[in-house]
Amino acid sequence: MKNLLTSNNYKVYVIDDSSKVVGACVLYIHKDPFDKDFATLWYFAVDKNYRGNGLGSSLLNYVKDDLRKLDLNELIL
Repeated sequence: MKNLLTSNNYKVYVIDDSSKVVGACVLYIHKDPFDKDFATLWYFAVDKNYRGNGLGSSLLNYVKDDLRKLDLNELIL
């Protein structure tokens, strides 16, 4: 967990509901000196009690928009 919080290569996204984590996504950003940088999706989850409400789709869209801002156009699952 310490690596997640201190490394610039990890991006962590969290959905919360009244201070309870109900969804999360973890990406690893790969810096490639010879080609384009890209991200890999390491973890993606939505609490089973919150599924079916579009939270997962919203989280994924938010992540994709954030990656575009960082000029990262590749997301590998």
